Amino acid sequence: VASKSIVAASTHRRHPWVARMYVSPFFVLYPLWLLVYQRAYDDYLGSEEWTFLTLGGLIALNLLTYLASQWSVTARVWMAYAKVAVRL
Repeated sequence: VASKSIVAASTHRRHPWVARMYVSPFFVLYPLWLLVYQRAYDDYLGSEEWTFLTLGGLIALNLLTYLASQWSVTARVWMAYAKVAVRL
């Protein structure tokens, strides 16, 4: 492609939805938070305020990682795609 605005191009394959960076880490983090909430509440959370803040922070982190992939093409490619080797 001959264009002044395009510097480089590459071919990518989309990851399955489970393997995307805004999904897969949270498959571990949400159950881990629930485990702490159920088994070690007094040791780590201790109050309703900390419970709300930690769960709210986890949800906010999940939303921000997803939204970053919607706002930025670079972030979307990094989080949801794998580079494909092109053989000519």
